[in-house]
Amino acid sequence: MRPSLLLLLAGSALLGACATAPAPGTGPVNPLARTPLEQYPATFAQGVDEILLAPSGALSASQAAALGELVMRWREDGEAGPITVSAAASGPAHDTAAAAAQALVSFGVPTAAVQVADVPPAGPAAEPVRVGFARLEAVVADCSTRWSNLTATRNNVVHAGFGCAVSSNFAAQVANPRDLIQPRGGAPADGERRADVMSKYRQGQATASQRSQDERGTVSNSVQ
Repeated sequence: MRPSLLLLLAGSALLGACATAPAPGTGPVNPLARTPLEQYPATFAQGVDEILLAPSGALSASQAAALGELVMRWREDGEAGPITVSAAASGPAHDTAAAAAQALVSFGVPTAAVQVADVPPAGPAAEPVRVGFARLEAVVADCSTRWSNLTATRNNVVHAGFGCAVSSNFAAQVANPRDLIQPRGGAPADGERRADVMSKYRQGQATASQRSQDERGTVSNSVQ
């Protein structure tokens, strides 16, 4: 075989190797992702939504308001677990914990969902009363460490950081991360309304609900 042909074949093999070898720092993070935006699936960690109450024996107006807001967040989280009230077994902290538990029940939390736990004091100073519940928190990925050379396109593969910002922003905006694991149940269908619409549809009548004049949003042409 002539030397020139050998050089040509060697050069072709070298170019082929450069075209198929993955460049460092590139390539999908999750090869099983159906789309590039699914390289960074949402991950979750166990967190705690907790407030601290100063042990004064009775609840102040601001403490009662804080407990009410905590109950609202507990309901938004799906009431997945109990609300725990942790305080010392005696003294003002114990009285504050009892008042907090009673306030939670008055806000509509079932008695079985309120757990009072006695904890030993950590020191001579009065320890705060801890009221909170466990909740899931979406973990936001650090996208600053995933980007590679965007000009390295010879392999025609997805860059390692592609989709990280989109997934992280989405996870940060989700009010309840449990919705990413399992969707909430929908309200039951209105069978009576469905039967009424089907009846009108079969008769060739309009199926839309009647709207009042106030709902039409018509701009008046009269000038006063």
